[in-house]
Amino acid sequence: MISTSLGYLGKFIDQKRNVFEPSVSAKKDYKNIVMLSYYRNNLTHLFINDSEIACCIFGFASIMDL
Repeated sequence: MISTSLGYLGKFIDQKRNVFEPSVSAKKDYKNIVMLSYYRNNLTHLFINDSEIACCIFGFASIMDL
């Protein structure tokens, strides 16, 4: 899902190694910000379940280390 999402947002983001940033500068128009905001609101539901599971696993791992 992440690779597909980044493929859709390819012209709106800049990638430097493993870091993704919005491609916005003062000289460009702000269409990129509008598009990123639009997709951010529509893609959140795809990652919420995975993030909840990851938080549970991380929390469980920290309890087991005690």
